[in-house]
Parts: sequence; structure tokens; C-alpha cells
Amino acid sequence: MPLRYAYLAAVLAGLALILTAPQRTAAAEGEGPLGLPEARAALGEGKPEEVYLSWSALQPGEHPAGDAPVTRVLVLASRKAMDQKDAALSMGLAEVALRLAPRSPEASLRMAEAARALTLPGAAAATLDESLEAHPKHGELLFQRADLAEEEGEKALAIALLERIPGKHPRRAEAKLRLARLRLPRNDGEAVASARPAGSEAGSRPPAGPGAVPILVGDRVVTTRPEETGVAGMAARKSDNFRIVYSSAGKDFGARARYEAKVMGMFEDAHRRLVRLLDFEPGRVFEVVLYTREEFELHFGGRFATGVLGFYQGKIRMNHSEDLSERYFSTVVHELTHAFLDSLCDDAGGRLATWFNEGFAEWAEWEITKDGDRGVRGDRSLRQMRKLARQVPLARLRSGPISQLGNYTTAGYLKSRAAVSVLIGTGGGIRRFGQICADVRSGRDFDLALREAYGDSIVDGLEEDANEVLSR
Repeated sequence: MPLRYAYLAAVLAGLALILTAPQRTAAAEGEGPLGLPEARAALGEGKPEEVYLSWSALQPGEHPAGDAPVTRVLVLASRKAMDQKDAALSMGLAEVALRLAPRSPEASLRMAEAARALTLPGAAAATLDESLEAHPKHGELLFQRADLAEEEGEKALAIALLERIPGKHPRRAEAKLRLARLRLPRNDGEAVASARPAGSEAGSRPPAGPGAVPILVGDRVVTTRPEETGVAGMAARKSDNFRIVYSSAGKDFGARARYEAKVMGMFEDAHRRLVRLLDFEPGRVFEVVLYTREEFELHFGGRFATGVLGFYQGKIRMNHSEDLSERYFSTVVHELTHAFLDSLCDDAGGRLATWFNEGFAEWAEWEITKDGDRGVRGDRSLRQMRKLARQVPLARLRSGPISQLGNYTTAGYLKSRAAVSVLIGTGGGIRRFGQICADVRSGRDFDLALREAYGDSIVDGLEEDANEVLSR
């Protein structure tokens, strides 16, 4: 699924529909997803919500009619929902369409329209930008992105986009009119007013970053605020859960707003999912430092930068922060899980066994982003590593970084995840982890704390049970 924080609005739509739908669909009664004729009939009756209820969980290749025709119907349903003034439902339908046809111009346009209606300009911009990477000459994508840029005060970007609209495109004539208007000279008063943020006094110091930005996360709106860093070229943004710092060099005001909204949306989404998965609310603000690949290498060395996507050591430090991909989100979940566990242990997470700490982060990452145990079993690229993992004893993963295993590093992570999966499968959830943390924090040895929480029989059989998970 393409990762952009805007998709979270689809969750709202789904919840609302499940609570208010007056009748059950065929999918709800176990008869499989709606066929194309039934879906088109639902749209003809003005019921796009029935299409969403039936198709919201579709994955590529699942519908017998094929992804392309299903995507076309989803786009029509998204448009129908917007006609009915239901932007949340429209966004949900567009998100499913983009899942089946990533970067589809038609689906991206529907997503952007819905996002703008929900006052999420950053989400609309991210969606259009992603589609334009695949379709750089698509006239309507260019026009809508230019319109958004102008609305957000990014005049130079709007002009550049309008100039790229092909000469024979129906929007070209309107684009020329807009270009003429955007190029009109301003008087000095207008220039000064546009250069100074609204509400600021002449000669006052400009703010550290874009102003308050609301982000839709699940069923709530998270407000983020800029903060001063005291370091030239660095920007910071804070929410109730995170303070994120990064190098702002080379990014204009609009680019920073879009970047900060997207990356903060990722961290807030990961936080929300972990709270729900673990039934634990840390109640603290986590410090996050973002690095590009080059910046990470400069600070930590080339070899470390090549093999590490992120790490937690009091602060979450993220590599490759110029590429906010699905892989990046998985790393966010992994490192944030370390931070959650450290918070649960009152900053005594370092006293836990490596396999327990890393295995917990791996388990949460796979549960949230990769379909858990089923995802591990279905990943063909891991088959050989799962065999190797059975050869790695947990005792070898007691302390020190797993990366010290060299070619067995991936196997070490898999073994650790399997062991934690076994522990979680015994019941008790995060409560038993909290008990272990409390014991370790008070000075008790980890192995003794583990036996106290789970009992001798489970701990004595943990190695064998973990290997059995790996062999499935």
C-alpha cells in the first residue's frame, strides 16, 4: 500500500460505514467481494458506501475481475462520494484504488480532491507528486498540483508546473491565463506583506518553520507546532508524542511544510498502531533526529550507514530520511517499539537480553506492517534464513548487537522474533513484559525475571518452540 499519511482518513470512513450501514453486503455475508455488475448497480443507486464495504480490504490480484476494471469502478465510486459531499468516503475509495493501481493518475486525482476537501493540503501534494513521478506529462495532474501550489503560496512552483502542461491539453488555455496572472508584478507593499508571515511585526525574527499543521491520525486530529533549535540550518516540529529535528537546508517554506507533515504523520501513525497493539501508552515525548543518507554517513561512518536504517539510543535516529517509503515506515515502527519498551522499563531497556529487545521490535514491526507470522512464512526470500535461524541459539543473542553475527544477522533477528512470538502467544500480553521490566529495573537478572514472569516450563522450552515457529 503506498504510504502517505492521508490514507488514515479512510479509516474514519470505514468505521463510520460499519456503524451506520443499513444492510449487509454480499462480502459481509461471506459471499466474497461484489462483482463488477453489482458494484456498478450500487453506484447507479447512489450507494458508493456499499462498494467500499465490500472492497476496502482488497489486495492486488484478489478480485476475479482483475485489478484494472475494479480500479476504474473505485474511481467512479470515489467521484460519486465527492458528489455526495462525503470526502472521507471518497478518500477511502481512492486509497483502495491506489493500492490496486499505485500512482494511477485517475485515482491520485480523486485522492487529492478528497484530501483538499478535508483540509489536508500536504496529503494532496504528496499524492500528486508521487503520481507525477510516474506520469510527468499528465496535464490534469500538473494543473491540479499547480493549483494546490498557488493556494499554498508557492508561486514559483505553480509557474513551473503550469509551464509543463502539454500544448494540446484541454487545460493549456487556462494554464496560459494563470501564468499571465502569476507573472504580474506586485507593488512593494504586496511584496513585503507576502514575504512576512501574517501576524508578525516588521523586523521580527521569522518562525522556525511552517506554522501549526493538523494531521489526521485514525479518529483524531494531531496538531504539530514548529520549535526553535538554536542551530542554524536545523528545523524542529513537535507534537504531544514527538519532537522531530532535521536539516532544513535547501528546503523552502512550502517544501518544509509538506515534508514535516508527511514524516510526522508516519510517526504519529506508528505511535497510534503500537498503542493499540500493545495496549500501552508511554505518555512521553520521544526525540527523533532525521538524517539523509549522506548526513548519516557523515555522523556515523560509511560502513554503519550502509547497514543500518535507524537505531534507538535514548533518541530515535533515522537514516535515509529523504525517502519516506514503506520500508522507512517499517523502520519507524521498529525503532519506536524500542522506545516504547524503554519507556515501559523506565529507561532500563538496555538491561534486557538482546534477543528480547530486538525480538519485540521485530515482532511489532511484522505485526503492524507485514502480516505477522503469516507474512514471515509467506516471504520466500526468508526461507533459507529461517533454516539458518534455527541454528542460532538464544544464548548467543543474550548480549551485544545482533549485527555481530555477520552473515547470520538476519537469521538472528528472525530467531529473536520467533522467541518473542512464542512468549506473546502464551497470553498476558504487555503485562508480563511490564513485570519483567519492573524486575530488571530493580536490579534482578533478566533470566530470573523471565522465569518469574513466564514459569520454568515455558522458558525451558523456549528454544525448541521458537525453532518450531521458524519451521512452519
